[in-house]
Amino acid sequence: MYNIWWLFWITLNKLNLYDFYKTNNSTIELILLGIVFFNLGSLVFIKKLKIISFKPLKITHFKKLDKVESLLLLYLFVKAIQMFFLMRGHQYSEIREVYFGINTGKPLFYKYEFYISELILYYNYFIFLVGLTNNKYKKLYYKGLLYIMINAIISGGRLQFTFIIINLFYSFILKKYYKKILLLIIPSSIIILISNLRASHIGIFKFITWYYGGSITSFDIWLKREFSSNKFYGTAVFQPLDIILTVIKKVLFIEGNLAETIIRGKLGEYWPISEDIYTNAFTTTFHWFYLDAGIIGIIFYSFVIGFLHNIFFYTNRNNKNAIGTKCYLIYLLLNGILTFQYTVVLLFPIFLFLYFQNYNSKNMEFD
Repeated sequence: MYNIWWLFWITLNKLNLYDFYKTNNSTIELILLGIVFFNLGSLVFIKKLKIISFKPLKITHFKKLDKVESLLLLYLFVKAIQMFFLMRGHQYSEIREVYFGINTGKPLFYKYEFYISELILYYNYFIFLVGLTNNKYKKLYYKGLLYIMINAIISGGRLQFTFIIINLFYSFILKKYYKKILLLIIPSSIIILISNLRASHIGIFKFITWYYGGSITSFDIWLKREFSSNKFYGTAVFQPLDIILTVIKKVLFIEGNLAETIIRGKLGEYWPISEDIYTNAFTTTFHWFYLDAGIIGIIFYSFVIGFLHNIFFYTNRNNKNAIGTKCYLIYLLLNGILTFQYTVVLLFPIFLFLYFQNYNSKNMEFD
């Protein structure tokens, strides 16, 4: 699945159906190098290595979680109404600018509220996965699904729907959730509608190609810029370590910012990938690996991620209780086409899974 996904977008990028700036072969070779080492890592297996094996999830405070989820939905509905008023006089194609307050100075979420809202979104990813794993928690599943969809609509984002579609599709393959697979129609239809509304000036298929395949062109463009000659020596990828180092610097009154903050701040700038299209943010996960340690970073991180995914999937190959986590890891893996996915925030749902397994059900075991 990983290889097919990447090769599809590489092929589309090289075909250059929409006159994007030409991607150098050397950039494609770097991506292929990462794919090769991911596969090599996935071929390595250490039989005695201890990996978490998921047992049935038993949430003892289900009613409390249900109440919390209802309050979060109420909060989001209030934000949706607020967004409705902010959008007056704007087209839906401008929703991202309105959402972030670009040119208006009135974003839907201000700085610290935005960070909290991001954590709440990923908390709802966890809620969604709980329901996907166990039908006993289907109320949480539907509430989590509703939250993610409303969040995507008011932000104009498509990653949330990508999350829903990949998880539903993969869960269908693993456990044949016939009823839940039907729900694919809803998010699939909405993501097409949102893409069409946001891409009304260039066409939906060009927009989707720009959204995914354009990240490869962006990676190529950034490799030519001086910023990519900087090396972050592990702090871009090993974010928990970077957080600790930054806190120590602050205590010692030494200036310093998180590598993630520096990189995302730089990638927040817009750059052209064709004569008429400007983009930002997405430069593939391999750009982050490259920023840490150049070609060695691409080789090392790709190998390690392939190795860890293989160990986890092999350990839980017949484990129905791990379906939610498997789906989420596949989502992170495939979204590497856009940007680095293994951030502390994105791994937050898995941390919650482990917490509830260990604290509430005492069911965490090691093989």
